[in-house]
Parts: sequence; C-alpha cells; structure tokens
Amino acid sequence: MKKQKGITLIALVITIIILLILAGITIATLTGENGILSKANLAEEETKKKEYEEILKVIANGLKTDKIMNNWNNKKYLDEFEKEIPKEEKFTNSEINRKNDETINVVTKEKYVYKITENEIKYIGTQGKNPPPNLQESDITFTISPKDKYTNEDVTVEIIANIEIGKNILQYSTDANNWANYEKPILVGQNGMIFARLINELDEVSGNATENITNIDKDIPNDATISFSTNEILEGQTITATVSQSDNLSGVDIEKCKWVLTTSNSPIGTEDISRYNEGEFTKEIEDKIILSGKTEGTYYLHVLTIDKAGNMKETVSSQGVRVKVPLYIIQNGVLKNSNYTLAGDGAKLTQESGFVKFIAAENRMSWYSWGVSWYIGDGQRYNRICCKLSSPGPTGGEQSGLSLRAGTTPVKKTDNNYGYADSSFGGMELYRNDAPAFGPTNFTLNMTGAKNPLNVVLQFYYRANGSYGDPVHIYELYLE
Repeated sequence: MKKQKGITLIALVITIIILLILAGITIATLTGENGILSKANLAEEETKKKEYEEILKVIANGLKTDKIMNNWNNKKYLDEFEKEIPKEEKFTNSEINRKNDETINVVTKEKYVYKITENEIKYIGTQGKNPPPNLQESDITFTISPKDKYTNEDVTVEIIANIEIGKNILQYSTDANNWANYEKPILVGQNGMIFARLINELDEVSGNATENITNIDKDIPNDATISFSTNEILEGQTITATVSQSDNLSGVDIEKCKWVLTTSNSPIGTEDISRYNEGEFTKEIEDKIILSGKTEGTYYLHVLTIDKAGNMKETVSSQGVRVKVPLYIIQNGVLKNSNYTLAGDGAKLTQESGFVKFIAAENRMSWYSWGVSWYIGDGQRYNRICCKLSSPGPTGGEQSGLSLRAGTTPVKKTDNNYGYADSSFGGMELYRNDAPAFGPTNFTLNMTGAKNPLNVVLQFYYRANGSYGDPVHIYELYLE
C-alpha cells in the first residue's frame, strides 16, 4: 500500500508563524515610523510646509520693495503683510495672530505655524503636539492689595505661577478676550474677574485660572434723606432732625459721617471735612439728631456721608429751619439788650412784633420749687399764667406743667409744657423751655399782635408743701 503525503500540524504552525512574521515586517516597512508610508506622508508634509513658506517669502519680497520706496517702518510693513496673506488661496481658513509691532504668527488649516518678522519667515512648529498644560486654580496665586478693605483707588494684582511653565508665557486678562503678557504686578481699576493662562510660541493656550475682585468702590454714596420735626423754632429751643444714609456698594461708614448746621443752602464741599464739626451719627437708617436754635436766621443741615471706601457725598436739606430770636432779653431783672433795668414802674418798650425772652436764673432752696406767675393785661382784665416745677422735697411735688388761668379757674391746660393765650389777647403765646430741677426757668413771650396798652408782670415766688409764698421779685414790662 502506498504512503499518503501531507502536511503535518507542526509544519502548519511553523508556516503560519513565518507568514505572520513576514506580514509584520511588511506592515512595519509600510507604516512604521521609518516605514514607506510614513516617509511618504512626511515627505508630503514637508512639501506643504515648504510651499507655504515660499508663498510667504514671495509676499515678503514684494513688500520689501514697497518698504524701501515708501520708507515704511516695521509696523507699517507688517500691517501690509497682514493684509496680503488672506489674498493667497493657500491661506484660506488660516489664522493670523498679530503678536506685536515686530511679529506675526500665521497658523494654516493644517496647524502649521509660521513666524514672520521684517527679516525672517520661519516655520516654528505644528499646533497640537505639545500644548501648554491646562491650569488648575491651585496652579496660580493672585495677590490683591489692598484685599481685606474697600478702596476707591485701583488695586495692585500680582500673579504667581505655582507650577513650572517652561517656555510657555504667562498672560492675564480682565475680560477673557484681550490678553497681555504678565511681566510685573498690574493695576486693576474695577471689580470683576481677572484671568490667567499659559500660551506657547505656537499660540496654543491653556485653560484659565481666575480670581474675583470685589473691593473697589469709586462711586459716591447716595443722597441722604433729611426731615425736621418742625421748620420754625425760637432761639435756644431744639428740634429733631431725622437723617437716613445709604451706599450701594461698600456701605456707609457711619462712624465717619458728620453734620453741620449753617445759614447757607449752598454745598460747602467735601475737600475740608473739618467744616462738618457739629455732630456725628450712630446708625445709617432713621438716625435722629438734636439741633439747637442759634441766632436769628434760616439754617440748613449739611450731612457728610462717607462710605467704607472713603467716597464722600454732601447732602443739604431742601428746607431750612427758621430760628426766631426775641426783641428783648430780660435776665434777673436786667434788660440785657438795652440800658433799662426792670424795677418799680418797669421799662417802656414800643415794639409790638417779635418775642420777649425772660431768663430767671435764681438760686433755690433744696426742697423748694419755684413758681413763676405772668400777669398779662390789656387794660381791662388780667390773666395769670402759672408754671409749677417738680419738687424733690420730702413731701413730693407737682409735675411740671403750664396752664392759663383767669383768676383761679383754668382756661386751658396742656401736657407738653406749652400754654397759649386765648384769641381775645391777640394770639399771644407763652413758651416754657424744659428746665432741670434746681435750674433756671426760661420763658419766651410772643408779643406779635398784642393789643396796646399792655403790661407784663413777672413774679418769682417760693412754693413749699402746697403753699405759695410771697413774690421775691417783680419785673414789669410795658408796651405802649
């Protein structure tokens, strides 16, 4: 019987291995780093690069003639170069990056990058092969000065890279669109984000690191609102002014805000804050301050609002406070603003309009209270206006009050220390300033509209344990 011939399993395996080795060699030869296909691609790439470079050199040669003939500087030369590049079909969809007055980078659609200067056109690399690393927030430190307080000036920002940046360039921006190389600390004049990134020679950029600036306030505070409890007072009286202040950004620095009361309704300015020298504030909203009447005139409240950044705003009250002063001031029997002394028949005065102010600064005994009686007559009848002061004596006393009496019968009584004569006496008004215990008792009499002849009698007397003593002084004022 004949033996059959065939391939053994081992021979088959060996054959397959040999074929695989040959195939690998063939593939490597075709596609490896030094393979036929790789070399072909590389040759094609180099051809394209040279072609782009040649076109740029042709543009350069043409422009250099114009540069010489027209005496262009470097900037003008590159300006014209930048205009010519898009005209070449090969550079359609290319990107032109003007670096400065001396350099242009051109990025082709294949991401080849060419550096153009007056004296050189050079391929410098292909984008995508070695881009800068994306920045994490921890990679960059922004140091802002000042940082922990508001300011109305620019802040200084220092940018520090916490990683090795190599040949990459650190850049900054305040709008994420316009970038500049960071070389030294910069000044920033408004609140907002500040950005940092890395960029390489090929114009490849990293992701951004950011910091938010929030402590710049260059806006002046808002107008203060001012209102008065009344718009007319007598000399020596007080009123309450309600003032509200606000600021939109840094807030009001209430401890620095001040006010002054003057007769001018024109701004006094913020250049010299020492002029606001009458008082300060304790709170921003609805702060109440007490204003005292001065000499005769109309007064305006000037409020100086200062915010936490140091910006200032002056607000002048739209309405003034009118201060009325008496025609005559009588203190302890002496007519202070004339040569008269009130005693006996008294002093004869002729003015009927205005105020007469009586100041009684008598000493008192420790547990007595003083009473003051006014007798006001029109030649036919007299009314008595009586003031009873509180007594600290052991038997107690009566609350301060003011009442108008006809004989012993009260005509009118008020709880606010004011009494008013009835209309039959020409609208005369009597005012009592609040007086502390053992202090002077002051009265102001409005003589406007009083009828002639008229005399006013002022009596001081002791009051103890509910009984009145004899008058110790009698001062008379005659109007005729």
